[in-house]
Amino acid sequence: MAMFFTSKCGIIYTPQTLLLAYDYSKPLTYAVNRIALLISLFSFFISLLSYLVIFIYLGTRREKPTGASKDRSVLVFGVLKFIFDSIAISLFAIQPLPRETWTEVVTTVLYTFDFYYISLVLYLILNRTLRNEFFGAAKLKQIFKSSQPDPTAI
Repeated sequence: MAMFFTSKCGIIYTPQTLLLAYDYSKPLTYAVNRIALLISLFSFFISLLSYLVIFIYLGTRREKPTGASKDRSVLVFGVLKFIFDSIAISLFAIQPLPRETWTEVVTTVLYTFDFYYISLVLYLILNRTLRNEFFGAAKLKQIFKSSQPDPTAI
């Protein structure tokens, strides 16, 4: 990141925009951009590989657990999280986006969804016990809310 504040590499920032843009008029901007992209993708592949190792380890244990679908959900979570992370990073780094409002909004929403909500959503989708408890509690609240007497009916 410090490279972008030198005379050989740069970022363009205007207060009216949400996103930064690479200043390709400087000689090392493209190289630093590609190195940052490779580091990001490498870390995502390491994360995916970690999920695969955990999945393989769980699948090769001598005593098989009764919840084999839980093992599969670990792998599915890892793959889907990897895909969302890769899209969020690669969208901005691989191809420069046009400097338009819609790209800023889409990128901001994508980053926000990826970093704040995707883990929670995937966990609720893939974990049946938590999903049943979560939505069961919501149904219970709704039942109690509808069973209370209407104060205007008196």
